[in-house]
Amino acid sequence: INLIKNENPDLILCNIGSQTIVEDLKFFKQLKQNIKVKIIVFGQHPTVDPIDTLKNGIIDICIRGEPENIIKYLIDNINNPNKLKLIDGVCFKEQISKKKNLVENLDKLPIPNRKINSKSYHNPLVHNAPYATILISRGCPFSCTFCTVPTVYGKTFRKRSVNNVIDELKTLQKQGYKELFFRDENLTLNKQYLSNLCEEMIKQNLIFSWICNSRVDTVDTKLLQLMKQSGCHLIKFGVESSNQ
Repeated sequence: INLIKNENPDLILCNIGSQTIVEDLKFFKQLKQNIKVKIIVFGQHPTVDPIDTLKNGIIDICIRGEPENIIKYLIDNINNPNKLKLIDGVCFKEQISKKKNLVENLDKLPIPNRKINSKSYHNPLVHNAPYATILISRGCPFSCTFCTVPTVYGKTFRKRSVNNVIDELKTLQKQGYKELFFRDENLTLNKQYLSNLCEEMIKQNLIFSWICNSRVDTVDTKLLQLMKQSGCHLIKFGVESSNQ
């Protein structure tokens, strides 16, 4: 809170989830007692239950779905409720959007700014430091009971072009990163797409060790061998039942 007080921002944008919503609201309430600030939230809980997110009057605006392609327009019109009502996914006070906002063309999103102390991040599963997280797709057609991805990001699998991903990998290599965690919920969903990416990584000598998330029914021997050849050393499988 002292760090934020020193910055004295007009606005805070934060990703929050259902597991931490109680603590998040306590923190934001305490923060608002110290500085005058508007708080916009997005993520799992605001998407699934915007009414609960807004009910205490602590959160000013919540976004259902993905924030990137609307956030600038939202901020520019933050004091104009009539314009805010017209934006899919934007919820405030009694105004609850029935639609989610999704980014259709992921290639239009810029490469993340990793210059802000990002090399101090640690992950016990990675082999080499420094490591970076990367996201190359959103959405999933499955309905695993433990997963919120289809609800938050939709059931349509959207992916960045291989060339777009390669450009980011080249930047990461220049910045000195040695390992990647592909944060996609199911990196292996489109086998041909991932095969093309792995082959291009090998061809362009983009040497990283990496880990990812997957489902057991979306991999085969050929794909796994190619993933390993391009640097993959660990896969985190989502397991819904104990069926062998």
